[in-house]
Amino acid sequence: MNYVIIELANYIMVLLLGIYTLLSFVALKRVENDNRKGIYAVLAIMTFLILSTGMITIYLYELEHPVLEQPTNYILCLFFAQVIVLIFICTLFSLIYTGFSRLALNHMCLMLSVGFIIQTRLSMVDHTLNHAIRQFIIIAISLILFLIIPAVIKHCNFLRKLTYVYGICGAAALGIVLTLGRSVNGSKLSYNVFGLTFQPSEFVKIFFAFFLAGLLYKTYRLGKITLSAILASIFVLTLVASKDLGSALIFYLMFVVVVYTASGRLRYFIGGLIGMGGASFVAYQLFEHVRIRIAIWQDPWTDIDRTGYQLTQSLFAIGTGGWFGMGLGRGTPETIPFVDEDFVFSAISEEMGVVFGLLLIMVLLNVVLLYLYTGMRIHDRFYRLVAVGISVSFATQIILTIGGGTRLIPLTGVTLPLISNGGSSVMATIILFAVMQGIYMLRYEELEGGHTTVEEES
Repeated sequence: MNYVIIELANYIMVLLLGIYTLLSFVALKRVENDNRKGIYAVLAIMTFLILSTGMITIYLYELEHPVLEQPTNYILCLFFAQVIVLIFICTLFSLIYTGFSRLALNHMCLMLSVGFIIQTRLSMVDHTLNHAIRQFIIIAISLILFLIIPAVIKHCNFLRKLTYVYGICGAAALGIVLTLGRSVNGSKLSYNVFGLTFQPSEFVKIFFAFFLAGLLYKTYRLGKITLSAILASIFVLTLVASKDLGSALIFYLMFVVVVYTASGRLRYFIGGLIGMGGASFVAYQLFEHVRIRIAIWQDPWTDIDRTGYQLTQSLFAIGTGGWFGMGLGRGTPETIPFVDEDFVFSAISEEMGVVFGLLLIMVLLNVVLLYLYTGMRIHDRFYRLVAVGISVSFATQIILTIGGGTRLIPLTGVTLPLISNGGSSVMATIILFAVMQGIYMLRYEELEGGHTTVEEES
């Protein structure tokens, strides 16, 4: 019986995620319509069923092929804890707030659920659930912030006045990494705080969005844009000096799109893209590891046992899984270096199927469209620019992660939001979702009150 359930699990999860994806776009199309409670209820049920199917499959596979040093029941205990936390947070959030985006809340829970499943599976590679438990604890703590931050966004009008505080704090955090951070594969990404690894660039992306919005929401004259370009270059160049080129690209694109949104002038956007091309050429000339990654991207097969090993193993995993996957526990994700961080999409495709992976991409696209819609519909210019900056950051991170693992673009070493392993990444993304919930509530208040912002009136 266990064998039959394990065999059918992937097909069930693909069906459930297919229903979820279809309904999420129906809800997105009717985003201004309040008569969507039935859709949201079905989305919540699909999320719970996907999490249940995945975790129970892992539990049954462990019974058949035990690898854990811990008791097998730990999987069920972890599963029940995950369900309780998600239900508690969703219920409490609904009681505290009105006018929030139920679609975004459902998306966050779905992404967390997929992360719970795949990180539990990948944690078992080390014959222990310690990594999955640690990730769950960080998520549980982060969800407390998720309950608080929307209220701060709604009621603290002084946030728009802290422009240079955001800039100084963000630049200082990146500067500390540059000077004191530990080097991993040639890049300085993190440093230790009280024994915990902290990657500040994940949080600084949110500070950077607020920083740019504060600079440009009142005026977008050439002098102001020039000043913002000079100050933004401090962030980007610090990341380049740390050889964190993936994050540098995210910050640069955030700057270009926010400036274009603030000014509405296409020449700034085109000029920014041209500048990105020039910067890429310079980076290729200056950094050996950039040249290596470009060479691997062009031809990973020539040196398959060394420089091309990581990418080729990722491609093998995706191809081996096929449309519906090998089944949770039946793949070999341990052959991919850093699989739980940079190549988690490859592990999902191998064991849960390419169809599941494609549907997941569609859900991530839905999140980006929802955020852009929220940003472009709110009248408050400050939070409009914040929302656009966050949307660009989120979208670029997804493209870099999935594109790098599938050889569409060179590898950059960034994580898949809420799904990859990494405490800083998952906490920063939950904060990002909280900020967007606060902005969505402000938009709801604008619709209810029919008033304009102070900036628009002036």
